[in-house]
Amino acid sequence: MGAGEDVGTGRGQAAEVIRDFLTRQYAGLIDLGDTHQRTAFESARVFASRALAASALQLLTGCSPDEAAASITDGRDDQGIDAIGYSTSAPDLWLVQAKWSDKGTASFGVDGALKLLHGLRQLDNRHFDRFNNRVQRHAARVRDILESPECRVHLVVAVMGEQATKEQARQLIEQAAADFGSEVECHVLALPDFHSAAHQSSLPQSVELVATLPGSWLARDSPIGLSSGRSTPTRSRSGTRSTVPACSTGTSGTPSA
Repeated sequence: MGAGEDVGTGRGQAAEVIRDFLTRQYAGLIDLGDTHQRTAFESARVFASRALAASALQLLTGCSPDEAAASITDGRDDQGIDAIGYSTSAPDLWLVQAKWSDKGTASFGVDGALKLLHGLRQLDNRHFDRFNNRVQRHAARVRDILESPECRVHLVVAVMGEQATKEQARQLIEQAAADFGSEVECHVLALPDFHSAAHQSSLPQSVELVATLPGSWLARDSPIGLSSGRSTPTRSRSGTRSTVPACSTGTSGTPSA
């Protein structure tokens, strides 16, 4: 196997890891009601693309999986906008276009840039009737944000590939951003970003133990913080049953009544 085949295999494996991550995050949350006449393979690709858009919003805005899934506008007459999201503390509008590839070789070119910019102009001109129902559900909030003097628009490209954005496409977006009345920023999330998120999600979650230490416990501040005693079983914040050992050390080991 040559070096090119090794790279291709590596990208495909990374894409599979990301697909599994997206399935864990968004299975049952992403609307696929418009895919019932498609094959299972085609429906799976639609899910992956929409979940990629949702994941991009979640990574950039900190919204919940449910909120990210509800942001999806992908489908017929989406005018190049696959998801619409918002910031919680500012009049920010997030517009996402996603490109999925099972092999991890997707890229964002001029056609994609033109479609995304076309969608932005349609929203800016308040032509909501030209969009599908998924976009129209956002009309009131989008209008309020665009009319705010502090409005900021974020154009997000979510691409399942390493060489994500072609230079000519980036230049088109940057030029359009400069011509737009409000402040516009462009964000690109590519295969390495989503792979990192998938890896982080697979790491073991820390378990925080919460215990009330009775007055019979002894505390010392030196040479290190130490509390000594015995407690009855309690529960961790993760819900598992645990027992505080006979001797526990730590810098914050001061007992509470």
